[in-house]
Amino acid sequence: MVILTVALVSMAELMAITLRMQQLGRNQTQATRLAQDKIDELMSRNFTFAELAVGGSLTADVANHFDVPAAGTAANLQYRRRWLVEAMNF
Repeated sequence: MVILTVALVSMAELMAITLRMQQLGRNQTQATRLAQDKIDELMSRNFTFAELAVGGSLTADVANHFDVPAAGTAANLQYRRRWLVEAMNF
């Protein structure tokens, strides 16, 4: 009986770890997808010099350089996307 109890407790702990790892993987996949969607959106736009605002921050919300994705499920609302635009010299 003791051996069976120890085995079942170990299996329950293993299940809890598995569920946490699955949730972590799901969150990382969703965050990666949302980031890729924003990169695709920014790359597909034909910016003019007037509307291309250089600046932004990856650590703070700066006007016109962040959003909260609302499309899809309610889980998207837990994410905030920020981007930084820098001038490139060719």
